[in-house]
Amino acid sequence: MLTKTQGIVISYLRYRETSILVNVYTAELGICSYIENGVRSAKAKHKMALFQPLTQLDLEVYHKPGKGLHRISEAKCSFPYQGIPFDIAKSSLALFLSDTAHEASAGRRLATSERSRRSTLLHLLACRT
Repeated sequence: MLTKTQGIVISYLRYRETSILVNVYTAELGICSYIENGVRSAKAKHKMALFQPLTQLDLEVYHKPGKGLHRISEAKCSFPYQGIPFDIAKSSLALFLSDTAHEASAGRRLATSERSRRSTLLHLLACRT
């Protein structure tokens, strides 16, 4: 099922030569794992910079209920950060927040009825102050 949603990248893991496995906290689906093939090659459809921790994305994903690994059809950066990549203090704080969010959500899947909690948490993680 093709779904449009917003999400925040929690973490990624290199997989084989050119692919990555990405954990994304989405507004519609909660925390999900996606495989992105060819992202580390020169001719990648989506660039590796899109999948850095705490990057805010507008996503179109193929989500199959009952499966653990899904695919990303379209990914766009919804809010590019200006200072985080160039300031070591901000970068370290962003990585700490990303690791904390990853540990808090590890092994935990939210029920559909908790959609308002997900959108509240997504809003807090995406705070643009």
